[in-house]
Amino acid sequence: MLNSKKLRGFDTTVTILFSRCGLFCILITLSRYGPEAGNLSENTLYSVGNLALTAHNANNFGVKAIAKRAAKDAGKAVLSDLAEQQKQKQNKPPGAGQQNGHNS
Repeated sequence: MLNSKKLRGFDTTVTILFSRCGLFCILITLSRYGPEAGNLSENTLYSVGNLALTAHNANNFGVKAIAKRAAKDAGKAVLSDLAEQQKQKQNKPPGAGQQNGHNS
C-alpha cells in the first residue's frame, strides 16, 4: 500500500522525469528548428505542465479532501488536548484535587 512518503517520492520522481524530458525536447527543437521554435516548444511544455498541476490540485480541493483534512486536524487537536491534560495530571502535587477527604 502506498503511504504519503512514497507518494511524495513518486511525485518528485515524476516531476524530475518530465522536467528533464521537457528540457531535452526544447533543446532538440532549438537545435533543429531555431530559437523561435525552441521558445514556442518551451512555452507549450510549461503550459501543459501547469495545466496538469492545476488539474491535480483541483482534485485535491474536492469535498472529500476538505472533509478528510478537517477530520485529521480535529483529531490532532483532540490528541494534543488529551496529552496536555495528561501532562497537567502528572505535574499536579499529591492531594491537590481532594476536597473534604474525597477525591474529585
